[in-house]
Amino acid sequence: MLSSNALKIIGALLMVIDHVGMIFFPSIAIFRIIGRMAFPIFAFCIAEGTRYTKSKLKYFLSVLILGIICQIPMLILAPSAQLNILITFALAILVCYALDYLKKALFCDTPLSQIVIRALLLTIVILAICALSYIKRMEYGAIGCLVPAMASLFYAPSDAPSALKSLDTTWVHALTMGVGVLLQALFADYMWQWIAVFAIPILLFYSGKRGKIKMKWFFYIFYPSHLVLLYAIFFIMSM
Repeated sequence: MLSSNALKIIGALLMVIDHVGMIFFPSIAIFRIIGRMAFPIFAFCIAEGTRYTKSKLKYFLSVLILGIICQIPMLILAPSAQLNILITFALAILVCYALDYLKKALFCDTPLSQIVIRALLLTIVILAICALSYIKRMEYGAIGCLVPAMASLFYAPSDAPSALKSLDTTWVHALTMGVGVLLQALFADYMWQWIAVFAIPILLFYSGKRGKIKMKWFFYIFYPSHLVLLYAIFFIMSM
């Protein structure tokens, strides 16, 4: 069985393969094809993070702020560059929170007006993300922001009926997210994006545990640092 840390390490390795191909071997498709499987793994981990985080605001801000920091060099060097994956995931966290907020109202003694308000909040969040995606391209688009929410669709609040709790399993979460991955692939510019669905079998081995070592900040730092290192190597080799 694989812990959350193990899943992230696999995702990180796949991401490095993807970016090595992007930077050093842009004409060789196999690197980018293999790298397609990184997104579902990290999307699944984002959904798990929204479920188990002790501070929802801190979790959201950590991902968003790091995404903004990573975006600044892109805005300077290539103003038309799309918003990076961390910003996509930060928005995905908001969708997961809004979905969870609605589900908690559905399965307890909540007035109908509150349920409607929470449903509207979820709708507003999704529409705002769609609008932002229309104004400024982001990695994996608006649908990519919804993929982690697909993984969290059957997370069962404590007051949920037993029927829903019976669906609160790793297999169900991974398979429902697989539907989101396929939908994202249908609208993707990259023809090989559907390869991402092959990450789903890996997720079926998830143990539901974080792992013995705290590696949260390692994974936050890994994304920008490995890109800086790869581009630095490419620059030196090009001299």
